Amino acid sequence: MKVLHSFLLIGGTLSLYSSMTCFYTADIFRSDFISASEKTRVHIDYGYKPLRELENIDYKPEKAVKSQQNEDFYNSSVEKEPEVEKENPSKKFFDFLEKSDINSVIIEKKSYVEIPVYTKGLYLHNYSALSKDKLNYFIKKAKKYKINTFVIDVQKKMAPKENIEMIKKAGIFPVARIVVFEGGLKTKDPNQNYINSILNLIEDSAIQGFQEIQLDYIRYADMPELLSLPLKYKYGVINNILSKAKNKTDMLGIMLSADVFGRITLNTHDHIGQRLENFGKFMDTIYPMVYPSHYTNDPGRISDPYGTVKEGVQNSKERLKKTRVVAYIQGFDMKITNSGLTMSEYVKAQIKAVKDARGDGWIIWNPRNDYEDSFKAMNEVIEDKEKLTYRVREQ
Repeated sequence: MKVLHSFLLIGGTLSLYSSMTCFYTADIFRSDFISASEKTRVHIDYGYKPLRELENIDYKPEKAVKSQQNEDFYNSSVEKEPEVEKENPSKKFFDFLEKSDINSVIIEKKSYVEIPVYTKGLYLHNYSALSKDKLNYFIKKAKKYKINTFVIDVQKKMAPKENIEMIKKAGIFPVARIVVFEGGLKTKDPNQNYINSILNLIEDSAIQGFQEIQLDYIRYADMPELLSLPLKYKYGVINNILSKAKNKTDMLGIMLSADVFGRITLNTHDHIGQRLENFGKFMDTIYPMVYPSHYTNDPGRISDPYGTVKEGVQNSKERLKKTRVVAYIQGFDMKITNSGLTMSEYVKAQIKAVKDARGDGWIIWNPRNDYEDSFKAMNEVIEDKEKLTYRVREQ
């Protein structure tokens, strides 16, 4: 049964991953689209209802619901969005502990882990997070290769609090990954009950011990049917969701972050509704998914892991003055033959690119959580630093 469960989960993860194609386009998507008549569409909401016992909650999709059209609520422009001042995350957390009712939110001060100065992380899917054996394996690897962050799926099941505590006791910073719209929002407006369920999941993740919420797929679907929807409107919808999430994480005293397509680092405006400057108003950290393999129809970027990742991180740092930029880098073998590199060399090139671009760190993504080649790359990076230190001492 465990094998079947693992197989199904990996299959689902791969399916999710396959929808993430990062087709780079010129900067042509602006807010002057011709409005089209709106059609009521039906979409599946992956809802969540909070329960008293959070251990091993099964997050199941709710029934299909009709799209709601809330013109007045979402018709705000990007320019009207309030600036959100960044606070020191440690101070924010401890101020929260002093003011909060311990019966409503249970976060233990003693298990708090400082956010790393430079993030070195792995993505762990839901099955890895639910298995103590898997977690112990990755914690041992983290100690050996100086990994300090785990990004963990909390859908469809929340990892037990004791598993998150294991991670924190090892000094590893825990980030909860929440998929907001799987494949992107396919309707003009999101269902408000579903948005509330995402906010509830944010709160339950904090109670469970996570110190950062990472929102993924917080965008419109990359599909022709939505091209006629004005970009200004899309920005308004997404910004309002980000604002609600930010209010929730501020109340809980935890950090908020989001993933964006790699092409968003190249485009000033994009029809999926993601824009670095908009996200930067609400996020403590932005995670651009600069996987070289996902720059469809761009063989130059696909074959150059170092240049592609460096370009994306540098652009993000220039456009996001007050927000951390942690790159998602490619730990899977899709299209790496174009580069002429081995998998470990490919990962190593991306790690170097993030550092050279003065990014704030990296998270390696592998949908199967197979990181053997990535560990080899990390080991070579560590050895390179030791050799360099030795040569400096010798002089």
